[in-house]
Amino acid sequence: MIHSALRYGGLCVILFFSLFPVYWIISFSVRETSELLKYPPTFFPQTITFDAFVTLFEFIDMTGYIWNTVLVSLAATAITIIVSTMGGYALARRKFAGRDAVGLMMLSSQMIPTILLVVPLSLIMQFVGLLDSHVGLVFALVGITIPVGTWMMKGFIETVPIELEEAAVLDGCEAWEVPVRVVLPLIMPGIVTVGMYTFILAWGEFVFSLTLLRSEEMRTLPSALAVNFGRTSVDYEVLMPMAVTYMAPALLIMSLFQRQLTRSIAEGALKG
Repeated sequence: MIHSALRYGGLCVILFFSLFPVYWIISFSVRETSELLKYPPTFFPQTITFDAFVTLFEFIDMTGYIWNTVLVSLAATAITIIVSTMGGYALARRKFAGRDAVGLMMLSSQMIPTILLVVPLSLIMQFVGLLDSHVGLVFALVGITIPVGTWMMKGFIETVPIELEEAAVLDGCEAWEVPVRVVLPLIMPGIVTVGMYTFILAWGEFVFSLTLLRSEEMRTLPSALAVNFGRTSVDYEVLMPMAVTYMAPALLIMSLFQRQLTRSIAEGALKG
């Protein structure tokens, strides 16, 4: 009894510290301007208003920021799914020299802090003419997501019995048809999982978007959120609704697909 009470009490504490910042941002985004700097602050807004969101979209190019973020996230997701699926199939089904080393290198690459890649990536993008472009940012993002996505897809593909592919070959399927017609339909939960992982990571990527995108019209939401911090003050009336707009897609995806994401990872990815 005491053990259960302590466990649930600990979970409640963790849940509070996890969700309170989200509530506080949403709460501040719907308050009147006079309430934002009130001390001590009230836990609940006295008056709920959406004027800050109207002001945000009127005076800041939020539509452009959102479009840039969606474009980069979808492009990175599509590339990651395609490359990871092909790479995962090769690692799961093909025997070649250095296969284990390739898998080890992909996992080891995730140990490198993102901040260490900023300077070399900036120099490379400048050399090839992709600095301050969405293409360059997408290439930087897929360099992070493809290794993880490939390893996850390898685990999902290994759950598909090899006998199904052998039976398809005996039935007359060409070599290229076996992965497409037999394996692909069975690993759709894995593809959805990799897609959600990539989209959320690309949507929230801050370091690369801040350093690789220099012009205002190219900025994504994370970097736009950062540059709207004042040098000597913070405009909460702009910052909070912008933060809510930034968080909303990721929270929505995780709320709708959390069970599927957790189950898919447990059934497939960890088996790799």
